[in-house]
Amino acid sequence: MRSNSATHKAGRARPPGASKRPQRKKLPHERPLDYICANPVRAGLIASSEEWPYFWLADPQEKNANREGRAPRSGAPGGRALPFVLSAMVMFSVGCRPDMTNQPKATPLSESDFFSNGANARRPPAHTVARGDVRQDTAFYTGQTNGTYVTQLPVKLTRDLMIRGRERFDAICAECHDRTGSGNGMVVQRGFPQPPSFHVDRIRNAPIGHFFDVMTNGYGVMYSYATRVEPEDRWAIAAYIRALQLSHNAALSDVDSADRATLDSKK
Repeated sequence: MRSNSATHKAGRARPPGASKRPQRKKLPHERPLDYICANPVRAGLIASSEEWPYFWLADPQEKNANREGRAPRSGAPGGRALPFVLSAMVMFSVGCRPDMTNQPKATPLSESDFFSNGANARRPPAHTVARGDVRQDTAFYTGQTNGTYVTQLPVKLTRDLMIRGRERFDAICAECHDRTGSGNGMVVQRGFPQPPSFHVDRIRNAPIGHFFDVMTNGYGVMYSYATRVEPEDRWAIAAYIRALQLSHNAALSDVDSADRATLDSKK
């Protein structure tokens, strides 16, 4: 007589002399879809790779019966594989629909036979403003007030603003104007037309709004940087240009008396 531990290890108790219950082989429709698609022969759906295109409608049990010389099983064509075939057809019809890719749509700048001007793109209505792009502060976004350049910086002057202006100037403007603003940048040394120096009287006496307007709309051979430099950075660059002009044209009288004594002692 077996012990309790042996009974638990063997599973369910069987009468003495009873044969071991055979394990039922899984039918094709019980196997995972990826396994069947990857191994149709091993799954029992087809006899060889040549039968691959027809395995969806074939009855594996009928094919096995024909090979073994037995009479085919009665019933509907497809047998137990029919549920799998139907489910696969539903999955493919739902998951492979090309409607999202082939939907009717117009690509930007494409032609059109519907509109009179032959273009799909429509002109926005007058006074249309993009979301988050309302620019009511004309001085900040244009550098002008009533058609006149502003003479004062429309943002607060801070150390961080000057540091940002220097970083943007050195990265974007110095290639033409050089880092001192003298107009002898690297591309000028390679043959590009030389821009005027920031230290001549005409540029030094220009209002600060002029620099913002030039960066926004371009001037001479200089193209617009409106799409490359944000308005905040344009004002930071304009403020740094003023600092460059002051550093190259400062007089001793511009220095406070206390600082002047410190400078005199360092001579």
